[in-house]
Amino acid sequence: MPRTLGALLEERAGTLAGREPERARLRALLEPEGPVAGYIYGLAGVGKSTLLHAFAADARAAGAVTVELDAHSVYATHRSFLATVAGREEEVELAEAAEALGARGDSVVLLIDSFELLVMIDRWICREFIPALPANVRVAVAGRVPPADRWRVYGSLLCALPLGNLSPAGAAELLRESGVDERLAARINSICRGHPLSLQLAAWALRDRPGLALDALAAGPVGEELARVYLDGLDVPTRRALDAAALTRRTTLSLLEAMLPDDDPVAAFARLRALPFVELDADGLLVHDTIREATAALLRAADPQEYWRMRTAAWGRLRTELRAARPRDLRRYTADMLYLIEEDAVRDVFFPATEGEQQVSAARPGDLEAIVALAPDFEHLREWWEAVPEAFIVARCGRDDTVQGFAILAEPHTVSPRLLDRDALAGAWRAHLRRNAPPRGQKTLFLRRLAAPIGSAAQAALLIEVTRRYFELRPELRRVYATAHDFIGADASCALVMGYLPLVDVPDSVCVDFGAASVDGWLAELGASQQLAAADAAVEVDGLTKLESEVLAYLRRHEGRPVERAALLRDVWGYDWTGGSNVVEVVVSSLRRKLGDRAAALETVRGVGYRIGPL
Repeated sequence: MPRTLGALLEERAGTLAGREPERARLRALLEPEGPVAGYIYGLAGVGKSTLLHAFAADARAAGAVTVELDAHSVYATHRSFLATVAGREEEVELAEAAEALGARGDSVVLLIDSFELLVMIDRWICREFIPALPANVRVAVAGRVPPADRWRVYGSLLCALPLGNLSPAGAAELLRESGVDERLAARINSICRGHPLSLQLAAWALRDRPGLALDALAAGPVGEELARVYLDGLDVPTRRALDAAALTRRTTLSLLEAMLPDDDPVAAFARLRALPFVELDADGLLVHDTIREATAALLRAADPQEYWRMRTAAWGRLRTELRAARPRDLRRYTADMLYLIEEDAVRDVFFPATEGEQQVSAARPGDLEAIVALAPDFEHLREWWEAVPEAFIVARCGRDDTVQGFAILAEPHTVSPRLLDRDALAGAWRAHLRRNAPPRGQKTLFLRRLAAPIGSAAQAALLIEVTRRYFELRPELRRVYATAHDFIGADASCALVMGYLPLVDVPDSVCVDFGAASVDGWLAELGASQQLAAADAAVEVDGLTKLESEVLAYLRRHEGRPVERAALLRDVWGYDWTGGSNVVEVVVSSLRRKLGDRAAALETVRGVGYRIGPL
């Protein structure tokens, strides 16, 4: 018999890239003792309909009769829904519709797409319609919103499937099936972040325009199509709020207030919360990666001045809040600040396009063997563990608690000199530190090892945690030494952007010296390099010497508090106060002259030193 188009369509419906685990869970509905309902949910374009259609093909292959509905064609009323299910023109009662559905075959599967459109009758479908169906019927729905609490009544009889972006392997499979050269697949996925619709759009754009530059996809065909699919129809205030949210890692009321000074931040927050691709978690509102990146690219292309104004406002607000942040909040502020650094190398390292939640914490006694397995080439690892176990940080998989990576971060004075001498690399750092000693009272960190797969979520989580420790130790932290191949990985540009420079006389080593202004000064330099320095424009002073700049930065880190002359000498000049020098007074006097009409902010505190107020 010749092959028919129907057979071809059925074969195509049964193919699905990267979703085999979810598909297998849905197939449990076809088992006699399996769940009675399946509920697929996730962001628009993430592949819910495709998965639903693939499951329909599985059901037919297993001998079931499928009844497929699209909620777009059904009025959200009990009567319209029942008539559609029963295949009738006239109205029918619940019992009659249920009987008609069950009579279609020995095994029947009802599939409903775009289920979010039936929200008005969701309670009735859950509490009355499904319980009235014959035992030979199963129901599978797909929608943008997760099942309401009322669905919990089904317990294990409900197969709830949150659908996220594809894994790198799944994305590569989808692109391969779309005819994309494997050499291009990884680059496309770095733009589309595993979002199925975006991957397909990118593949189509390349097929239609083979010479298209890949970097143009984010702001070109893919961005334009995403804008059409997701963003068209938004009212102006909502779109403005989304533009702001798309530029930050998380969105809070405070950030909206800074970025949208003419809008009500509470109303803007509520508008964002109502969007189907925005989620609320403990950090604030999170916009789906694909939507966030497409929206940001479109804003930058359409209104670059507004793009930079909002990013600058976000940077300034975060820096202000960071100064008073509680220790438990430092990690989120660290990630927020790093996210605003618009460099591909930094984004790829700190925010990779990989799946998997990572929990970072101090290592436990039972973690040693897993840690050793991650760094079998580190001959002194067990000695470090025995000497300073508190220096070990681990990243754990959020699903099964397994150790995915680790870091060793310690102040050198906490490690025995004997161990430092045996460990050649750490000993070389110690020697460099002695030759180039920072001012007394300022601290140094050794990031002796960071072991995690390059580009993994574990590596990103550990690097963010290490950076968080920097903020925790300010304003005393002056310098950090690290192993080059661990910290940099395959891309040296990330380390350069972050201020790490190779140690010429110590192989495989990098070092960052934060300067007298410590981590806050480092942040200011990062902001300046990212065109975000306008956040500090109000305190810029022309013509300052390096020493005057360091004194001003030191006073500003202690804004509103008296600073002793001895502290200035110790932390800026690098030697102890002797009681006879007037060098501090000379520099402060010069600073006041250059501050001009802002000089009153720098006041003398009799018998103590100096205090600076807002400039």
